[in-house]
Amino acid sequence: MSWSELERFVEELEADATLRRALKHCRSRKELILAARRLGYRITRMDLQRDQ
Repeated sequence: MSWSELERFVEELEADATLRRALKHCRSRKELILAARRLGYRITRMDLQRDQ
């Protein structure tokens, strides 16, 4: 995934309450990544680590 894809994901999370609710149940990075992929985002563990 590119940096712009991660930015898009974060921007859409901030703007969309429905999307936030869909990911609210995630308790780990792995769960977040899997849920994001189901929603059409191409996020990897490395993307999240790089963002920290």
